[in-house]
Amino acid sequence: MADVNADHPQKDAGHNERPGFEGTCRREMPGPDIAAEVLPAGTIVTSASVPSFPLDLPGKWYVAHTRSRNEKALATELTRLGVFNYLPLTRRTTRSRTTRRISHSLVPVFPGYLFFNGGEDERYQALRTNRIARVLDVPDQDQLVAELTRIHFLLTHTDVFEVANRLAIGQWGRIISGPLKGLEGVVTRYSGRLRLWMNVTILGQSVHTQVDADNVERIDPPSSR
Repeated sequence: MADVNADHPQKDAGHNERPGFEGTCRREMPGPDIAAEVLPAGTIVTSASVPSFPLDLPGKWYVAHTRSRNEKALATELTRLGVFNYLPLTRRTTRSRTTRRISHSLVPVFPGYLFFNGGEDERYQALRTNRIARVLDVPDQDQLVAELTRIHFLLTHTDVFEVANRLAIGQWGRIISGPLKGLEGVVTRYSGRLRLWMNVTILGQSVHTQVDADNVERIDPPSSR
């Protein structure tokens, strides 16, 4: 998992941005109280200035698996193209090691993923940005809308939450920081820490190491890349 903060400029501590939406409000979007207004962070607001997740958009929802550090850039391009998109964001507070200055930035809640709505034309436009590794179809549209609605409600009401990304036994993972950054392997045990196995298939042997669960991201197996 890339350091998402590297692609998103930091803001001064006094800068006021609301986490939640990154995207555009299409003029034809249904909904009695939705105003076509986008705040600095791309937050769509109702006429009462209460963030609301849009329901009953005319198109299908897709999930874009973005190229590394391209979430915000993709959201910006899709907005420019008129493609409705949703990039859940949250505040990150950091302190400079040299100046000790505190700064705030908005980073994706789900690094590497963005949701967008439309038809085949919008899907084609999204792929043409060259910022997407692949587009995932969503079999259960209603389920995704319900889940994103709950997530958006959470993000607009609190900054206190954790994203669980536990890996199941047999899935592939990649270490995202530290001296072993970039190392990939198969998860074989989970008990607070993960055990990753690196196979040497031709030799019929393997090597394993242990790493904290928070330091591993799920990836596709080599055969499907």
